[in-house]
Amino acid sequence: MAKLNKVNLTQRMVDTLKIPEEGESLIMDEKVPGLGVRIRDTGKASLLPQQEAVAVHHCAV
Repeated sequence: MAKLNKVNLTQRMVDTLKIPEEGESLIMDEKVPGLGVRIRDTGKASLLPQQEAVAVHHCAV
């Protein structure tokens, strides 16, 4: 399971991320909901722009 941290996510912060020994780390921005970076033990980092799912209700007319 990923380790989750909330920080002020800046380019400088991303540049200094440490690679986890195993698995992955998930770093979420504390100011922008849903914005995060995942870094894996392989050294690969991914930007994670997430949105909340919105339920859509259809009404018969």
